[in-house]
Amino acid sequence: MTSEILREREFYDALSDCLKERKFAKFESLINESITRDIFIDPKKIPNRFLILNELLIECMQNVSEGYQTSSLGDFIDILRFFNQHGLFERNLTNKELEIAEKYGKDQILIAALIDLCGGASSYFISYLFKDVATLIYNLFINNPSSYFVDAEGFFEYIKSGFFNLYTIYGLSVRYLCPVDQFIKELEPITNFSTKNENQNEKNDNDFVRINLEYRNVYYDYVTEIPREQTEIKTHLVSISNIIRFLFTIIIFLY
Repeated sequence: MTSEILREREFYDALSDCLKERKFAKFESLINESITRDIFIDPKKIPNRFLILNELLIECMQNVSEGYQTSSLGDFIDILRFFNQHGLFERNLTNKELEIAEKYGKDQILIAALIDLCGGASSYFISYLFKDVATLIYNLFINNPSSYFVDAEGFFEYIKSGFFNLYTIYGLSVRYLCPVDQFIKELEPITNFSTKNENQNEKNDNDFVRINLEYRNVYYDYVTEIPREQTEIKTHLVSISNIIRFLFTIIIFLY
């Protein structure tokens, strides 16, 4: 085996180690060094890069779902962004994966969000997100059931409607308000120059409207040992002008 081949293999092994240890700055330094040494780096030759990626993402999800470390949601995105920007998702796609990439690649708003968050939206990246990541999340929750829920259905309902609807990322608090059709229904009487609607939602003089939204919270009752549902009404102030500007931006983007 020639010294050139040995040198190249050492680079690939070192790049793989950097990914495993999340030494992303060192990874980039090695890439730059390979250029000066006239070594062409093919991402497909980096050993175990998808296995390493999966393990890194699973660790982030465990930190969130088990340790309630919501900052790991930011780490989750940072890892995806790094792999995406360095072409590490490139691989041979199956027909099924190509279908997934084509299906979700038509969603222009989704693609814009991926470009904004992760620097690009290749077919490789889209396929990984909607096939591999979805499988990772499913397997993680199935193989690690929560002791607070009597069955998987109750746990998934909590993850869907509870946990991931209230978290902090990039310094912003994010919370699911309600389905779009309900939101529009609440706003429609107000935007039609009505001062009050049936739910006592009001408009004030500062371009904000006050709307009342109903929240459903599924929780585990330790006494009866069965999941229960709690409903509460919360009031929100919404800026009509911001909504109009946002909708106008979407229309411009789509057309």
